[in-house]
Amino acid sequence: MAKKYSTSQVKMSKFYLLFALLGVVFLGCEQPKTTANIQAQGTSSSHTISQAEQKQLEALDNSCVAGNVDACMQVAGTLYNKGYYTEAAAAYDALCSKLQHLKACLILADMFDDGLGVVKSSATAKEIWQKACYNGDKDSCKKMK
Repeated sequence: MAKKYSTSQVKMSKFYLLFALLGVVFLGCEQPKTTANIQAQGTSSSHTISQAEQKQLEALDNSCVAGNVDACMQVAGTLYNKGYYTEAAAAYDALCSKLQHLKACLILADMFDDGLGVVKSSATAKEIWQKACYNGDKDSCKKMK
């Protein structure tokens, strides 16, 4: 069952995820910075998204906007898997910072650690893992070391 969030949380995630999705739909558009280290330089991949995939992303985005956080994660995951790391980072950042979605935070931490779609920052990754560790995520505690 999908976790439900408040209207204000969904509106903020809608704003950030919409920008990430629009960056893919309108390839070449600049993306807003959602954290100081997220690169805002258009797409980060030469991959393309087919019309069928675009429709699927739009349907998922509509579901996300309606409050389905699982759909939001699917949008971010699709962007990541297609190699649109900058856009995926923005989507994961919205889910992490606005909704405190643990899985999104951990993926974002790994992206910072690897420099995928963001400026490489082991310190930022460690901060995210530290917060997750303090909130009971044992795997994050191991990554902090």
